[in-house]
Amino acid sequence: MKNLVLYLTIGVIFVMFISSCGDRFQPNPPSEIYEYSLINPSLDELQTFFDEGYKIVEGSIELDEISGLTSLSALGNLTEINGYLMIKNNDDLSSLNGINSLQTIGGELKISGNNALTGINDLGSLESIGGHTTIENNNNLNSLQGLDNLNFIGGDFFIDNNDKLANLEGLISLETFSGDLLIMNNVNLSNLSGLNNLQSINGYLSVDNNNITNLSGLNNLQTIGADLNIINNEHLINLQGLNGLQSIDGYLNLEENGELMNLQGMDNLQTINGGIKIKYCNQLVNLMGLQIPQSFSGNLTIEYNDNLESLKGLYNLNSLNGGLIVRYCEQFSSFEGLENLTSISNSLNVYQCENLVNFGELTKLETIGGDFSVGSNNKLEDFEGFTKLVSIGGFLSIGDNNSLVNLEGLNMLESIAGELFIGSNNSLESLEGLNILQLIGGDLKI
Repeated sequence: MKNLVLYLTIGVIFVMFISSCGDRFQPNPPSEIYEYSLINPSLDELQTFFDEGYKIVEGSIELDEISGLTSLSALGNLTEINGYLMIKNNDDLSSLNGINSLQTIGGELKISGNNALTGINDLGSLESIGGHTTIENNNNLNSLQGLDNLNFIGGDFFIDNNDKLANLEGLISLETFSGDLLIMNNVNLSNLSGLNNLQSINGYLSVDNNNITNLSGLNNLQTIGADLNIINNEHLINLQGLNGLQSIDGYLNLEENGELMNLQGMDNLQTINGGIKIKYCNQLVNLMGLQIPQSFSGNLTIEYNDNLESLKGLYNLNSLNGGLIVRYCEQFSSFEGLENLTSISNSLNVYQCENLVNFGELTKLETIGGDFSVGSNNKLEDFEGFTKLVSIGGFLSIGDNNSLVNLEGLNMLESIAGELFIGSNNSLESLEGLNILQLIGGDLKI
């Protein structure tokens, strides 16, 4: 009898407990879960989907060229898509009205080629995207407002070719990107405001062909896990906005920024683990503002910068664990900035620098670990400056320097591990300067 009373008591307590929990432990009823994918349905099929009251889609949803689609009201019950969501090429779609309850996308989000779409405000409940996010080719999209609660993107984020997009307001909740961030071909994008809380990007950051004058909006960005590419921004004047950046775990590429006047804005940059390439930045006169540590690993490539006069700004550099290339810079006349450089582990290439007369600022350079190539520098007269250079680990090539009279300046050079080539220097009168050279590891060609 006692056991019966005990069992009855336990049973009553259990029922009361379950009742007090409400529906917290109740699974979604089967009618709320759509177990398949919804790929390019008709408007009638979309209406049926809505009428069934589905909240969760276990597959994906793709709406591509759905004729007559003006809103997403048929998705009004949705809170979760386990697969991807693609909304593409719907010419009549002017808003995403109806998708207001969607919180999670397990795969990719792609909004592309919807020419009437002006905003995405109705994504205001979206918090997480597990895959890539692509917003591209939406000619009338003027704002990203609506993504304000989005705090996680598991893949790359592409913002590409949205002609009327003026800023990135709406991305305020994003602090970290798991993949790459590409912002490109948005011809009216005048600033990066909206990324103000972004602190780290695990992949690369590419800012390409936009209307920005600086990088304001990235002020809190501290680390980039791969390359930083700033390319073809015709109105970019400086790099202000990268003041908080400390580390680039890849290349710094500055290319085809025709109005870039200085590199001010990277005052706290401590590490670049790839290399540096500065190319076709024709208003750049020197490298002031570029912070390089004393020992730098990677190639330093400076080419096709028409008005660059010197490397002023690289004063900290004393050891380059890579190569140095300076070529096709017509106004380049001085290695100012490298007064403290003592070693280059790879090659030194100086080619077609029309105003270079000598190497007067490289007085501390002792070793070049790879090849040393000097060609087509029409005003180069001698090698003055190399007062401590004792060894070249590869070949030495000196050719087509029409004003070169002698090799004075190489007076301390003792060994060349590879070939020595001297040719087509029309004014060269002697090899004076190679007086103590003891070893040539390859052929001698004069």
